[in-house]
Amino acid sequence: MDKLLLQEIVNNTEGKGLVQKLQHKYKELYDEIVLFQKQYNTKTLSESIYWIINNLIKKPDCPKLFEKCSNDLYFINLKEGYKNCCGPCALHKKALSPSNPMFRPEIRKQLGENSNNKFKNSGRIEEICSQRNFVLLTEYKNAHSEVTLKCIRCGSTKTLKWNHFQQYEIKCCN
Repeated sequence: MDKLLLQEIVNNTEGKGLVQKLQHKYKELYDEIVLFQKQYNTKTLSESIYWIINNLIKKPDCPKLFEKCSNDLYFINLKEGYKNCCGPCALHKKALSPSNPMFRPEIRKQLGENSNNKFKNSGRIEEICSQRNFVLLTEYKNAHSEVTLKCIRCGSTKTLKWNHFQQYEIKCCN
C-alpha cells in the first residue's frame, strides 16, 4: 500500500469527502483500505486510514489510571486519533484533578466523610416515604441502592432503587 500517497490524499482533502474521493479516484487504494479494515477489525475507514498512516497493527492501550479501566479508547477522528484514556479512567483522572473543588481537603472536610449519613440522619427519607404513603422496610444505603417499601394503605411491597422512587414519584393506591 502506498502510505505516502494516502497521507497526501488525506492532507489535501477537507471534510467528509475523503472516502468518496478514495472510492472514485483511487479505487485500488480504497479496496486495500477496506481489506485492511476487515483484517484488523477497525470500526471505520477513517480509523483504518489512521492505523495505516501511523503504522499501527492494534488499538492503543489505555494507561489504566483506574482499577475499573475498560481499556477501550474512543477514536475521535482521522486528524486527532484516539482519546488519551478510556471513559472510566478519564472520570477518575478528572475527579482526582486539583482543579476539581471536591479534591481539595478543606472541601472534603466541610462535607464530612460520608455525605450519605447527612441524608440518612436528616429525616428526609422518612418524610418522602410518608408523603407517598410508604414505609421503608430496608436500610437506606445510598441513592443508587435498592430499597423495599411497603404501602401504608394496601400493604403491598415494592423493591426499587431509591433514586427511582424519589425522582419519579412512584406511588401506590392512588
